[in-house]
Amino acid sequence: MDGMNAPWSLTDVADLVSTGGESRTARDVATVETIDTGPSHITELAFRDLEPSRDLGTMPVFAWLPKEALRIDPRYQRNLSDKSKTQIRRMVERWRWDKCQPLTVTEIDGELFAVVDGQHRAAAALLHPKVEELPCWIITTTEVKEQAKVFVAVNAERTPMTTLQLFRGKLIAGDPDAVQVLNVCTRSGIEIAYHISNTTKRLPPRHTQSVATIRKLIAKHGERPVVRGLSSLASAYREVPDQLRGPVIEAVVTLVATYRDRLDEARLEKALAGTDCTVLCEQASKMRKLVGLSVQDALIASLVKAYDKGLPDAKRLNPQVA
Repeated sequence: MDGMNAPWSLTDVADLVSTGGESRTARDVATVETIDTGPSHITELAFRDLEPSRDLGTMPVFAWLPKEALRIDPRYQRNLSDKSKTQIRRMVERWRWDKCQPLTVTEIDGELFAVVDGQHRAAAALLHPKVEELPCWIITTTEVKEQAKVFVAVNAERTPMTTLQLFRGKLIAGDPDAVQVLNVCTRSGIEIAYHISNTTKRLPPRHTQSVATIRKLIAKHGERPVVRGLSSLASAYREVPDQLRGPVIEAVVTLVATYRDRLDEARLEKALAGTDCTVLCEQASKMRKLVGLSVQDALIASLVKAYDKGLPDAKRLNPQVA
């Protein structure tokens, strides 16, 4: 498909899949009232020097189009990466109409339409035997140059979901992995910080945003070491803000999982309380540059050193060599 200068059929996609700036201020962003009991309305906004566009262009027409009538133009559409193929396969296996947004298409030749936005949905539909038509917005852009402009605008102006936004959505949907992460945090005395104050930009005491790290650690070590590690961090930094960052959580849990019953939790809490996690990360970064360790290995080495300080050799995690 590389090098083709004309639209190619979605069958080509199906064959491929089958085989295998400046920071924005709070004033610039629309906010939603944080009411957890149900839907809420967008609050009234006050923009300075707002100038709405004067030319709205031609309104698109909505229609259900047969999937065989859709084409992809490789001159501006993306080639399908391995990640794209995996995504398309997952869409086919999990297809539901309530998750299918309308595609944006434009007429190119009689009853054929070029997909401007929605290549993955179109490819998944072609692979699904029960999907015959797709909902489409038909825009009037006959020139390839204009189609490409729409493609760029649609993809560039999307606001990507953050990890925490996805996590919160999964929680509401009852996703078992997300629920497990929340339960582990709750048992450890840790809360998830969905929002950080625009004034301080710091995590409150015993709060974290590192849900992806915690999920990864649960999958790797099981719940018990993660709960022990998070509990030690919560106790050590009970009143200290901005401590429960991903690298530190991973280092502490790895330490707990590695040394298991040899590790005295009260001693670990004392070692943690003796230093700020920001300082620990800075020390780990310097150690990485000096001796070539990864940041994680350097963090663990720093924690072991702090833990062992003043202990007799029999109780040290890293006994001194005689």
